[in-house]
Amino acid sequence: MKQCLKYQPVRWNGVQARAIARGFAEAVEESGYRIPACAILEDHVHLIIVRCDRPISQIVTHLKGRATQQLRAERIHPFERFTRDDGSVPTMWCGKYWKVFIDTDEHFDKAIEYVDRNPVKERKKRQQWNFVREAREAHTDARRKRRG
Repeated sequence: MKQCLKYQPVRWNGVQARAIARGFAEAVEESGYRIPACAILEDHVHLIIVRCDRPISQIVTHLKGRATQQLRAERIHPFERFTRDDGSVPTMWCGKYWKVFIDTDEHFDKAIEYVDRNPVKERKKRQQWNFVREAREAHTDARRKRRG
């Protein structure tokens, strides 16, 4: 199948991962999404997004769009060299995403640990993004209030 690809599979480097995170942070700022866990790996992303009024498809599109815009602004998009006449570049994102609904605190904690450990499984450092820390603190505070 890889021989049939028009472009090589994307592998983000650390600089590109940080740009993607800045794009995600901009989407969070614009929308108020709460993302208590995020891991940006070489060829995929893991996110936990707290439920909100927007459909997940719209949230994913928003996050991918801001990440792409940030990569383009920094001139480090993986397909920058394939810029089209209209100024656009081919998408680097797969059209699919996986969603799981988390309904218990235990499941939530396990999901966060899974996302946090993912970079380590790929022999990279744990990632710490400001928009994640703030969302996780807000979620922890809400749990404390619920428990009394």
